[in-house]
Amino acid sequence: TCFIDRDELQFTSDRRGPKFAIEPPSKVDFLNSTGTVIHCSAKGSPLPSITWVKQDGSALLDLPSLRQIGTDGSLVFLPFAASEYRQDVHFTVYKCIATNTVGLIESRSVRVRASGRYTVFPSGELHIHQVDPVIDGQHQYRCQTKHRLSGEIKLSASSGRLIITGKKKPNSNVSPRIIEGKNLYFSEVGDKVILPCVGQGFPVPTFSWIKVKDESFNEIVRIEENAEFRVFQRNGILIIKQSQISDSGKYHCIANNSVGKAHFETILVVKAPIAAFISPQVLRGQEGEESVRFNCTATGHPINKIVWKKDGRVLNDVHKYKFYESVLIIKNLKREDRGIYQCFVFNDYENVQSSAELILADDPPKFSYVFSDASVERGIDEDQYKCTASNKAAESASSDVFVKVIVAPLINPFNIAPNLREGMRSMLTCSVLEGDPPFRLSWFKDDKPIEVNNNNAKITSSDEFSSTLVINKVSFEDNGNYTCVVTNSAASANYSVNMLVK
Repeated sequence: TCFIDRDELQFTSDRRGPKFAIEPPSKVDFLNSTGTVIHCSAKGSPLPSITWVKQDGSALLDLPSLRQIGTDGSLVFLPFAASEYRQDVHFTVYKCIATNTVGLIESRSVRVRASGRYTVFPSGELHIHQVDPVIDGQHQYRCQTKHRLSGEIKLSASSGRLIITGKKKPNSNVSPRIIEGKNLYFSEVGDKVILPCVGQGFPVPTFSWIKVKDESFNEIVRIEENAEFRVFQRNGILIIKQSQISDSGKYHCIANNSVGKAHFETILVVKAPIAAFISPQVLRGQEGEESVRFNCTATGHPINKIVWKKDGRVLNDVHKYKFYESVLIIKNLKREDRGIYQCFVFNDYENVQSSAELILADDPPKFSYVFSDASVERGIDEDQYKCTASNKAAESASSDVFVKVIVAPLINPFNIAPNLREGMRSMLTCSVLEGDPPFRLSWFKDDKPIEVNNNNAKITSSDEFSSTLVINKVSFEDNGNYTCVVTNSAASANYSVNMLVK
């Protein structure tokens, strides 16, 4: 008989879709003087290939002296001079793609930002870190732009200088003016938050902070100056020792003196890193099945939306798919539904993904040949046999087995002497007439193994084909049913006789 495990048959091809072994992080910051390497690798069968794409999905090309794709699939940014800075290279979004014959998966978005002492933001602002009053005050600064399509470069007609001033007392009172603050600030859960509020005015203004819970300012929370609190203010700085998601919201800094007051609003967003996980990781279905489902468990804060993809394409066919928050239901399974599915979890700051595979089983296999029930013979039926099964997808499974014919043991009948009286000797010899060794011979009395732990009974054997039970002096206690059991790798045989001592 050829036995087939249906699951083993359907999936024995050992083909597995791509899974990220190393997925790149959502944010990468590096200095222009050092460069950086962003690693990306995946496992699967066959081994997936790694490519990188831009945010718009176009393939990434090597840029000599700036950006290269390593032989191991890593994205390499080389050190560069400040004059070689390119926003489309050093301040943009990339994705890693892993592909094999089973399917395709793409990584979360990777936001890359290169910086040095001078940082140019997309808005056109120039930030100078660690200002040097001597060096930075002597330079003139101009803005240069480059058209993305035409490549045309233009230099600003006017220039600017950095003027560093000292303390100077004004001639008259001046209403407060807030000159530095953060409009939007992001923090991870548990991080320490420090929000500056820098202002000018005369007399020197005092500063206070409030948290606004509604637009009409009907519900506010005043921040105290007690440093023992988790949230407090000091010298115009708002400090949150260990940020929580509930700390997210709008904060107002108020600068006040005898002339007037000024407000500055900061929006604080406390994030918990988001994560996604699809279950089950491998879903097995049957063609024609009414529906199957994947569950995407999303954690973190905030979570704005969940998007499902198959082989890199967004799923939006409402007749084929149903979406219930984090659940994807695939209806009326067809062969083309098998492949790699991903759920992407998004917020305004990052996105993450998880992938799983849908495998469709074929119809149960049909045997092309079945052995009929028959006795086997040594020398004729002993041989190497192979069982092979295949499906419509041209996938197959096979197994080899060598059939060896082993003869079961046959016991030569034995008897107990009649008219056995107390005090007489009894000898029972169990011998094997036929069968293939090795044999194991055992004795039982009333279905319990016989223990020969005294001088009155013993078991002896002159060869591997026989065993003899000897009772030197029988008594009424020896009455019962005696059985010899012979076992080899093919089967077991037994023979029993009854002892009656008079």
